[in-house]
Amino acid sequence: MKLQVDQNQRLAKMRAHTAAHLLHSQLQNILWNAKQAWSYVDQDYLRLDFQAQDSLSDSQLKSIQDNINKIIYQAISVEKIETTLEKAKSMGATALFEDKYDKISVRVIKIKDISIELCWGTHVSNTSHIGAFKILAQESIASWIKRIIASTGPKVYEQAIKLENTLQNIAQKINAPIKQVEQTLDKTIRDYKEKEKQLESIRASMLNDKLKNIDFYAKKPFDKVINLSQNNFFSKIDFKRISHKAKNIFQEWKILLFKETGHFAIISNSDWDANKYARSLNLRGWGPSNFVQGKDKKILNKFNK
Repeated sequence: MKLQVDQNQRLAKMRAHTAAHLLHSQLQNILWNAKQAWSYVDQDYLRLDFQAQDSLSDSQLKSIQDNINKIIYQAISVEKIETTLEKAKSMGATALFEDKYDKISVRVIKIKDISIELCWGTHVSNTSHIGAFKILAQESIASWIKRIIASTGPKVYEQAIKLENTLQNIAQKINAPIKQVEQTLDKTIRDYKEKEKQLESIRASMLNDKLKNIDFYAKKPFDKVINLSQNNFFSKIDFKRISHKAKNIFQEWKILLFKETGHFAIISNSDWDANKYARSLNLRGWGPSNFVQGKDKKILNKFNK
């Protein structure tokens, strides 16, 4: 039996591991007190957890990503220095989990003046070998603990191809060249919003007409009692919207609107206190003296015809 290292897998993990060191250093540049809590590296994939009260902004994440890619393109040597723990500290090396290191022999991973950490893990010998770096997500996983998920090397390219394919699919669906997708979508959104305004105006006009011509009956102390449940038009319209429209239409009368669900609105003129009347019936409602809304099925017992 002969054991053999899977070189492709090993290189993929090396890229992610060195990128994790760069990510940690860039985090400290933005959040000087950021402290790594845990990290995980796999094949061109990494997760880094760090202590912070607030999540990073989009602009901060972009800055970190841009800076790491600049370091990659600069092709900086990654030094691996074996020394003692004391000398490593004197060099300024960060020991994230100091108790796991031997005091006699440790290894320092140094990337110029960018990053210097104690680490026995496997790393690339030059930042250019990482290929590329892309932040995929930021998550909040616990109190004061944030997580950044990222990819390196070929996976960045694979993800770019997927995004390009998605963009091409969108371009085909909206019948626009890729370069004009954003412009076409902006116009489509503007058109949609304009149609929404027009539709809303039609809905408001229909609601106004329906309320003005709806069947009603009189029952003291109201001039008009309106059971909205007797007309299907009102079944899918929010009751508050109906009641506020009715308030504008029926300002000179004493009006009761209600539904079989128990939703009700009492609208009154200036000569009568709707709020006081609702309290006299022990109805669960609220509002000023001329406009009370609520939900209480006791209204059905008294006014349902």
